[in-house]
Amino acid sequence: MIHLQIKLDENDPLFILLIWNGSVWKKLYKFLFFRKLKPLFSATSFNELEELFLEIEEKVAKSFAISCLSKKALLSSELCKKMEEKGISCESIAKTLVFCQKIGALPDFQTLENRIEKELRKGRGLMYAKAKWQRSVHEEPIDWNSSEKRNLEKQAALTLIKKQKKDKKDLFLFLLRKGFRSEIIQEVLTQASE
Repeated sequence: MIHLQIKLDENDPLFILLIWNGSVWKKLYKFLFFRKLKPLFSATSFNELEELFLEIEEKVAKSFAISCLSKKALLSSELCKKMEEKGISCESIAKTLVFCQKIGALPDFQTLENRIEKELRKGRGLMYAKAKWQRSVHEEPIDWNSSEKRNLEKQAALTLIKKQKKDKKDLFLFLLRKGFRSEIIQEVLTQASE
């Protein structure tokens, strides 16, 4: 007797429901899982079903993660959130993140450094970048006061000043609103007036 059923979720047609003995067991993203669930019907017990599903889920999670990372550099927290939204379990997510880090596809620290530099190139200060990205990295803390970051921030401020036609007081407030630190602003304004 087959105890497993697969039905479309009536509330959200992008998801399917795995039903075991009349009750909902899993809610999964249809386009990731639908064609891969056939081996589950060979399960004779719930334990066997769970083992088979875990194998399938890990394969799906890895291919989904690699697909996402091939399109855009993501932080592990962002990738984790994407996988949770698709109905992937925490256990499979953890294994997938370890796999991605092992193969070098998930360099959180470098991705975060690149995003900070991008904010500076856009004309935003280090305080803006810090507020936006500080909570995104867990293991390797960013050195927000390094001389390299200080120089990058100064260059970004100088570039903005060259584009602006405002007096010194307005420039100070303008740069402060953009997230530049006050000591950097004072240095840059002094340097620009010389």
